[in-house]
Amino acid sequence: MGSLQKTFTLRKWLTLSLALFLPQGCILLAQRPGGDLPPAAAKSPGIGIEDVCAAAVPPESQGKQFWWSPDSGNIVYFKSLDSGFGLRLELDGVDSLGKQPTVLLNQSQIDHLFPATAKGDKGTMAPPPREKVGLEWSPDSAGLLLHSDRSIVWLDRKTLQTRTLISGEEVIGDVQLSPDGHWVGFVRQHNLWMISTAGGQAREITHGGTEILRRGELDWMYPDSLGTRHGYEWSPDSRQIAYYEFNLKGVALYTPPFQPDEDGPAETIDYPTPGTANPTVRVLVLNVAAKSTPVAINTGTEKDIYLPRMKWLPDSKRLAVERLNRAQTKLELLIADTHTGTARTILTDTDPYWINLSDILYFSKSTPQFLWSNEKSGYRHLFLYDLDGKLVRQLTDGKWEVTSLNAVNEKDGIIYYTSTEKSSLDRQLYSVRFEGGNTGNNEAKRITGESGTHEAIFAPNAAAFVDRFSTVVKPWIRTVYQLGSQTESIAAAKVFVLDNSRVRSPMKPALQQVDFITIKSHDGIEMNASMIRPPGFTAAKKYPAVIYIYGGPGRQAVHDTWEGDVSIWNQMLAQRGFIVLALDNRGTAGRGHIYEEYIHQRFEGQEITDLKDAVHFFQALPYIDPERLGIWGEGFGGAITINAMLHAPLFFKAGFAVAPVVDWFQQDSAYAERYLGDPVQNQDGYLSSSPLDYSKFLKGSLLVAHGAGNLKIHPDQSMELQSELVQARKYAEISLYPGQTRIVDKPAACSVLYQRATEFFGKNL
Repeated sequence: MGSLQKTFTLRKWLTLSLALFLPQGCILLAQRPGGDLPPAAAKSPGIGIEDVCAAAVPPESQGKQFWWSPDSGNIVYFKSLDSGFGLRLELDGVDSLGKQPTVLLNQSQIDHLFPATAKGDKGTMAPPPREKVGLEWSPDSAGLLLHSDRSIVWLDRKTLQTRTLISGEEVIGDVQLSPDGHWVGFVRQHNLWMISTAGGQAREITHGGTEILRRGELDWMYPDSLGTRHGYEWSPDSRQIAYYEFNLKGVALYTPPFQPDEDGPAETIDYPTPGTANPTVRVLVLNVAAKSTPVAINTGTEKDIYLPRMKWLPDSKRLAVERLNRAQTKLELLIADTHTGTARTILTDTDPYWINLSDILYFSKSTPQFLWSNEKSGYRHLFLYDLDGKLVRQLTDGKWEVTSLNAVNEKDGIIYYTSTEKSSLDRQLYSVRFEGGNTGNNEAKRITGESGTHEAIFAPNAAAFVDRFSTVVKPWIRTVYQLGSQTESIAAAKVFVLDNSRVRSPMKPALQQVDFITIKSHDGIEMNASMIRPPGFTAAKKYPAVIYIYGGPGRQAVHDTWEGDVSIWNQMLAQRGFIVLALDNRGTAGRGHIYEEYIHQRFEGQEITDLKDAVHFFQALPYIDPERLGIWGEGFGGAITINAMLHAPLFFKAGFAVAPVVDWFQQDSAYAERYLGDPVQNQDGYLSSSPLDYSKFLKGSLLVAHGAGNLKIHPDQSMELQSELVQARKYAEISLYPGQTRIVDKPAACSVLYQRATEFFGKNL
């Protein structure tokens, strides 16, 4: 809190002004000071649309991927460049002390290894998607495996010589290096393939894969709605591969309505809607050396289930599989013998609302135990179990949640994790011993210090980590830290800054301060909110205000983190004279499962009630003009925006919704059923979650934008809204952006979107 306390002193007049005019019961949580001001002699030009769109590039396209070497001595990462045609990347390396920086592959070398290909009927040349470019270290740290959506390349770390293993026109995916470094697995033509890192011919190791029957290849829904990362997993000894088999027979398919020529053919995906057939999934294990029949893991007789996670045990003889019922209220952990396929259930978690899946599962290499997490207390915490599923001890506890397991140091018995213990606005790195925390000398210790969001990526030896850090007014920066004593108090010493996103950012103007506050709902529940005020703010003047909202599970709108284009555009609105507000109503992330449960079985009920309470609070502030209030959001936030404009038409004069959901019957089954349940048993819940029947109540101005290539929330949703509004003799400005999932991913579309939205609020508020 030190920096925030200094802010209080420096800006005492501003805090006092806020405190004087906040209604009784409101709490000022913290202030996040704005960015550094430019020199006095230099007049700031203000934030422009180009600044917003420069910040909109997805993280994976900004060279933010980086990898520790297995010996923990080096780091390599892709650096984003500003000029050129192709991928505009170079591969850089540096040792763990920040010395000996090296360009491993320059831009022209990367473009040669991963060339542009012709797409569409016009043969438009386009480079591989940046998010498809990645790498892995060889286990001896002597080589690097690089890959794109069509090529696989081996790079010798010492000589910097490259060797192309796979290239051509056929699309490949899910490239994984075997743990011994001798083989590369990948997916092609709906089957698993492998090739030696020494070169030679690739060979197909599964057979008969098709669009309907996929072997080792994930469908669309598993990664998107269940968070599954890979379609197969190498065993630790590199002799076996466990893989998913997806049978999509009878599953509904979806193809976007229009795709620009330069993007190539539109992708057809499986997209089951609530109550319809889901893919049938099996887990099989294949011996990669023998030509034997794959062993099917016995996951039970019920086929209408999910198998969202699998993980090898260290002995390479057993495989853990997570089994989730379709209602997503029961999660079981199975341990299977990979030679016979027999499995036993060792752990079962149930929840009367829904199960939030997690990636926290770690099997000890030195003891027959594993780390697990659950939300039985209403908050996710860490637990240690033996391999029979017997609880050894609870490791963390409190009214806060563990958000990730970062590293395990078995030698010293230390677990590193990220949590919200300090604040639901923050993500901080902590450590706890295997003996458990919060007891005597075994209390959990906080390692990171500065308020904001820390994402720690540890070296394999767990002696150092890269801290990817940001705040709501500071873009991401990556810093390498070395851990101190493992026996007494754990301290992290800064070693060097790996790179600085702020330096690369085209943003020149200063950012406004963000105040974090809590407000109470009418029934006494505290909700987090934030406020950005315009330059030269005075409490004697009334300002138009815009509320930014997400409002749904899994995300926060009020969070001390950098959100790229969202952060910049909200700041831009403030610089143009708006007060910009944000709210985390009940149902949002960061405050435990207990805070999410209010939206069970019905969307847009509790959310709109909480939003109305927040509006009453904001309208009571003497410097907010209650007649000039707007709202905006994307995805679930877009849905709340539409509902607010139709359910609370007297509150909002203008609303801007990006990719809104207006009909939950048309959303994917895994997502919608998790929260709303079975569409037959809870038909009323699905219907009442839709704003379509309230189209006739639209009074204010409504702007809707939707990417026509959005595979998660189809443009049909916005077209359905348009149809209902027309029938009700109401007008909304609805725009489709061809071929795009996220509109902001392409500079031209991003510019048009935010320029129009800025003009929209300027005109209507």
